[in-house]
Amino acid sequence: MKLDKSPFVVVSVIGQELLTHGFPGASVVVLEAGLKIGTCSLKLRGSVFSALIFLLPDDEKSVVSLGHVYTAIGDYPNALASHKQCVLLARQDQCQLTEARQLGNMGAVYTALGDFNNAVQCHELHLDILLVKPCDLWQSLENRREEARAYSNLGSAHHSERDFDKAVSYHTRVLELGQELADRAIQMRAYAGLGHAARCMQVRVRLYEHDSRFSP
Repeated sequence: MKLDKSPFVVVSVIGQELLTHGFPGASVVVLEAGLKIGTCSLKLRGSVFSALIFLLPDDEKSVVSLGHVYTAIGDYPNALASHKQCVLLARQDQCQLTEARQLGNMGAVYTALGDFNNAVQCHELHLDILLVKPCDLWQSLENRREEARAYSNLGSAHHSERDFDKAVSYHTRVLELGQELADRAIQMRAYAGLGHAARCMQVRVRLYEHDSRFSP
């Protein structure tokens, strides 16, 4: 590959230069364009994420937003690649909270793709990382809220699989955490999940009763 003639490399270099010179907003737009162009080289693609991680240590949202942008526009393969790269970099930096969050983001993308086994696995890993943290850190508000997010994601994944009983159990745990934290946003998320599961369970019962009525 002639790097000086690769559109991905040219655009990525411009993006990294913008980042270096203090233009993070423009840099994210340009780097996103580079990732849309794409490259078969995982090393080159990884360099883009590395630049964002190491040059913007206090602006994690700028890095993570790339994956969220891809999710928003329905480009799930690139969204998944973005979050996977962030997981790898978080592991290299031994930043377990960031790793947990990115695993949750991966799980959400897998759910959107209909790959529920991988979705559940990611969300369980997300939760496992939070639960093995030292007590003082695990008990922090940030970690408890992240724990609620992991349970909520597990509930959504099982709901998508039509396993409404498991969905209810996870959303119930979200509600308990929301009440412990006195966090109304978490409580509302839990009630939304519980309500959705309840409606689907009622529909399932009605369909079963309807089919039974007409069965020989």
